[in-house]
Amino acid sequence: MKRITEPNPIAWTVAGIAFVSCVAVILSALAIVGFTDKAFVYSIRVIVKFAFMFFAMSYIAAPLYRVSSSRVAAFLMRHRATTGATFAVCQLMAAVCVGFIWFNYFYIIEAISSPVERVLGLIVLGWIFLMLLTSNKTVRQALSVHAWGKLQKYGMMVIWIAYLLDYGRRSIEWSPVFGIFVAILLAIFVLRLAALLGIGATTTQQRSVQG
Repeated sequence: MKRITEPNPIAWTVAGIAFVSCVAVILSALAIVGFTDKAFVYSIRVIVKFAFMFFAMSYIAAPLYRVSSSRVAAFLMRHRATTGATFAVCQLMAAVCVGFIWFNYFYIIEAISSPVERVLGLIVLGWIFLMLLTSNKTVRQALSVHAWGKLQKYGMMVIWIAYLLDYGRRSIEWSPVFGIFVAILLAIFVLRLAALLGIGATTTQQRSVQG
């Protein structure tokens, strides 16, 4: 019998639905405001929120399960591979919209980001794409368990830091509403710290969870 700590295989149907949903968001924006930069800006705003939701679900799964035995924690633990892959699909779709703006309305990119932020953004996107590629069973089997684990572990850390810096800046410079996302990120950090310290772990199986 498979242990609950072992994630189910990626449900690519879910990731596919997310992809279709992202396309629907883009097409809807184009239909409403026309083929303009605003359509892609609106699309990015919606899609990245979906991406963040799936990232949070994936990254909180292991620490939440280590400090809790709830059904929600168990569900997220079993499906963390799917939520992670769905996050990557959504984020890469947002990147497609950013790419369109980059090549056609670069002044918008210049207005909302610095050169350093753009370079860091490309690095993060590259890492997300690499993590998605290595989620394939064939590719994963070609890598050592250690190498694959490090790639996923540090990749999620990099994404978490990128989100924290981005939403932290937005909450200060644009609107305190973005503080909601910062609070979620900090909550994930607290849970991961608690899991690392063994706080709330009630079983040997939970204490051995990695993530």
